[in-house]
Amino acid sequence: MLNLLLSNRRGRAWNETKRKQLLEIARHSLPDLHGIEAQKAVLRSYIHLLQTYQDCMDDLLRSMQSLAESIETYALLRTIPGVGPLTAAMLVAEIGDIKRFPSVKQLTAFAGLDSAVHESGTFKSKKNRISKRGSSYLRTALYQATVAGISKQIHGPRNSTLFQFYQQKRSEGKPAKVAIVATSHKLLRIIFGMWNSGSAFQAN
Repeated sequence: MLNLLLSNRRGRAWNETKRKQLLEIARHSLPDLHGIEAQKAVLRSYIHLLQTYQDCMDDLLRSMQSLAESIETYALLRTIPGVGPLTAAMLVAEIGDIKRFPSVKQLTAFAGLDSAVHESGTFKSKKNRISKRGSSYLRTALYQATVAGISKQIHGPRNSTLFQFYQQKRSEGKPAKVAIVATSHKLLRIIFGMWNSGSAFQAN
């Protein structure tokens, strides 16, 4: 590159000026070794901090699962295909005592899976007042269990009861997400019945 510049027909002076400009640009383009070392130290600190948080989360999850396993309802919920250890623990933690919900309708409202609140002017309906304002953790657990339940395995869907209901809603023209929410609602009704009766899950 330098030889090409020096042989340029514009003249040696012009070439020398360009050479100096290129060297200056190159000089500023070289990495700052001290800066890189400082960035590495900061990055190592962030990685260590992230690993510490991850270890704490793992410990909390193990403790939560251990506590959940001591509750009879946890084992009951684990009989539902699609409900894994973490999801079952979340359901137990969020629902708590099923007796505080006299009906499945109230549990549905707590989960925020009932119909929306209708408001007009200054009037606010007293019905379904916590619709879509309930436990987001409970909704998440139900949604995850539903998705896992309707997912197809080698020998068919993991949870045939939920899958059939989901397919029914899809055949009615419901979008996939709407059908999943409806199926989550059905799963919650199943859980309510199982929890109150103490019976394990039975597919239709």
